[in-house]
Amino acid sequence: KVCRDKGHGHFAPLADEKIQKVVQKHPLIFFTAIIVPLILSSVGLTIFILFKDSKIGISIAILFFAFAMLFYAKAWLDYLYDVIFITDQRIVIQNRKLFGIISNDIAYTSITNIIPDNRGLFQWLLGFGDIQLQTAAGITPSFIGAPKPHNVVNRIIKNRQTVLAELKEIPQNTNDKISQ
Repeated sequence: KVCRDKGHGHFAPLADEKIQKVVQKHPLIFFTAIIVPLILSSVGLTIFILFKDSKIGISIAILFFAFAMLFYAKAWLDYLYDVIFITDQRIVIQNRKLFGIISNDIAYTSITNIIPDNRGLFQWLLGFGDIQLQTAAGITPSFIGAPKPHNVVNRIIKNRQTVLAELKEIPQNTNDKISQ
């Protein structure tokens, strides 16, 4: 919601661009990703309680807590900052890692195919899945864990059709005028 007016991560809208939809990962992705940090925290707490009089026990417990915080930070970044920005001019897929970011800026004219994938019983029942965008350059950026992937793909297709229709309306002699 913050990214409607300002940039979000490494994304900043163009001057005349309107963000139409922001897609974040399904909350279930976050909840499954914090299982490991919760287990590490529980083990650390157990070690701390059982060996609170031992310096080695406390050190090991702190080590477990540090790893738990690292995995929790990764889960939070994956959930909050892995985003698809659907604008009226392009699609931006942003994938935040613990130490860096991958951002794909895809014009509607370069998209050749869009594949929603919610195969699997849990994905189908809970309404989340993956989205792959195939481009003319042969690159296939993907977004894993999108809520209602078919709705997202329908929105992208609608925007793509609008952009392609606008391009057909531009007179063919525009290039001749520009070169003069």
